[in-house]
Amino acid sequence: MSNQSDRVKRWRHNCKDRIITAMGGSCCICGYKKCQSALALHHLDPNQKDFGFGTVRANPKNWQVLVAELRKCILLCHVCHCEIHEGLISVPADVSRFDESFTDYKKLEQEEKEKITPLLTACPVCAKMKPSHLINCSLSCSGKAKRKIDWDSLDLKEILKEKTVVALAEELNCSDAAVHKRLKKLGLK
Repeated sequence: MSNQSDRVKRWRHNCKDRIITAMGGSCCICGYKKCQSALALHHLDPNQKDFGFGTVRANPKNWQVLVAELRKCILLCHVCHCEIHEGLISVPADVSRFDESFTDYKKLEQEEKEKITPLLTACPVCAKMKPSHLINCSLSCSGKAKRKIDWDSLDLKEILKEKTVVALAEELNCSDAAVHKRLKKLGLK
């Protein structure tokens, strides 16, 4: 299966999920909400129906066009939907309808994201502010975070006046080659 068809499936699922959430999340008559596939939209006045939501799966529509159509509908499970069409039950007067806060769902999603995660957090290495989705603020801080030894806190020139490279390596629990590399990097060797 191609990446394109995976994206289409994901879009269809996300769109239906957004529609169900905007319509209250459960059947407005019996409250059923276990299976997303078992929920359907029912037009209160079939004469005002511009399109069926089944066609949206094949021919995606702009969210604003969907909102205009959702305002004409209620959310029902398939059992209640069939019973309404058979005339066994009628639609209660106080049914839940489209939640108008979903009119601009992108703004709503952004507000939800901001509640969950702040936009900026402190870098664990240097404490500078960074975007919250990043672990460190820069490649430099990322490299420092991966180090097993905090070389910046050590004054190697002073330490090596008292100890040998091998003794320092044993103390730092690293190889003497690692100490030699650091000395070379600092220009001390």
